Amino acid sequence: MKKIIFGLIATVLFTIMLFGQTNINLINIEGSEIAFIKNIRKDNTFSDYYILQYDNIDFTNLLKLKNLVLVDENPNSITLKCDSDTYLFTNKSITNIKNQFQGYGLSNRKGIFKLIPIDSPTSLNQIISSNGKLDPNRGLECLSGGVGSTGCTVTPSNLNPGTASCSLTCGSGYHSCCNDVVGECRCVANPKPVKLQ
Repeated sequence: MKKIIFGLIATVLFTIMLFGQTNINLINIEGSEIAFIKNIRKDNTFSDYYILQYDNIDFTNLLKLKNLVLVDENPNSITLKCDSDTYLFTNKSITNIKNQFQGYGLSNRKGIFKLIPIDSPTSLNQIISSNGKLDPNRGLECLSGGVGSTGCTVTPSNLNPGTASCSLTCGSGYHSCCNDVVGECRCVANPKPVKLQ
């Protein structure tokens, strides 16, 4: 009887783990940004994703992986797992961790999104629509954040309730730039100091 009860408990726990997981799809804009889309539906819609802004990271082998699962998320990092391997994506330097990918900005966006596949996109804004709007040429005016700020958050405003929300943390050498009118968060390189002669 104890074996049957133990087997039943193990089956229930395995089922909860299997169906309670957050599957991740990756979209990489080479040399710029990679999106981690949570639980994309068959109609290419989703409601939550991360963007890691980066320079000079080779994601070739990572993009070949199937069945990536989110195991941890916080404002400075996300951790994915595939089979027995774990992958850490962060905007902070952490030493002695295998499969660590360090960028300079990590943002989390929530709203109503749809993936619009096109050939050779140069920006995620070209392929991810927010609330039915696709704006590939969108510039970003900083309404919060700015030089000296490492993080900011956007929530839908009364003026524009259809915008997505996002939160962002930036690594060293970058500052946060957020705009609640368009629902956008980005890390921007700090200006170079002016040398007086």
